[in-house]
Amino acid sequence: MISLYIVFLAATTAKEMIAWTKVSYLATTPAFFLILIFVVLCIFMASTSLQTLAMVNVLLLSIILVLGHFVGISNMQFKDFSLLKPVLEHGMIPVFSGTLYAMSGGVEIIVLLFLAHKIHGVVQFKTIVINALLLVYLTMGPVIGAIAEFGPEEASKQVFPAYAEWSIISLGRFVEHMDFFSFYQWLSGSFIRVSLLMYISAEVYQIKKEKKKVFLLSFYGVLIMVFVLWPVNDMDYYALSKKIFIPLTFWFFFILSIILGCIVFYHESNEEGKQERAQKNQ
Repeated sequence: MISLYIVFLAATTAKEMIAWTKVSYLATTPAFFLILIFVVLCIFMASTSLQTLAMVNVLLLSIILVLGHFVGISNMQFKDFSLLKPVLEHGMIPVFSGTLYAMSGGVEIIVLLFLAHKIHGVVQFKTIVINALLLVYLTMGPVIGAIAEFGPEEASKQVFPAYAEWSIISLGRFVEHMDFFSFYQWLSGSFIRVSLLMYISAEVYQIKKEKKKVFLLSFYGVLIMVFVLWPVNDMDYYALSKKIFIPLTFWFFFILSIILGCIVFYHESNEEGKQERAQKNQ
């Protein structure tokens, strides 16, 4: 169940990436060929080692972060931070409603549990906290930028606000139309996310033989392609994401974390009980 849901997360990412690609710059290219090439590349990456994934992630993510700060600084001339006020204009209820959507991404940090056996040493608590803070930072940055540049009403209507932020960059009179950098950001992020999720989906089964792992990844790749090519228009899909997919992701991992926590607590209690009984017998 965990493996299939992780593949479902990869499929939603791939579908949004293909939809954005079709809207942005490859409108007449068949979606089948786009997702086929993308899934094949992700299968190749997921069939490698965690070390390879980490190295590629560091390389791509570093450039993504540099470009993210570049677009934020370059658009300072268009930003009006007074649009962020009044803070809490409608009270805390909208904040609580939006928290569910933000946490549906943050709660995915639980996937570290499925990589623990591949990580040398013990994953320290401060490492998890740092990753959580980075996720918060990467979430708030584009949201604040979109509101400051386009206003709260216009930003709420935009499906891809980050792309809109790139499209208005102009450095002087002669440098503009730099939105092709957003293609790199989106494709790189989607590639790493889908590859890592597919890698984790196979690691859940602890498969040792390489051929079986590749077969499983290929099967999951077909499932992702079927989901991406599912004939549903974008508006209906985003409505499903808002009402079902995103809340379901939060509750799935939240409940899973509670279940795993109870298992660990029960196991530790049994171990302590065994040690006490052994000491009494001695």
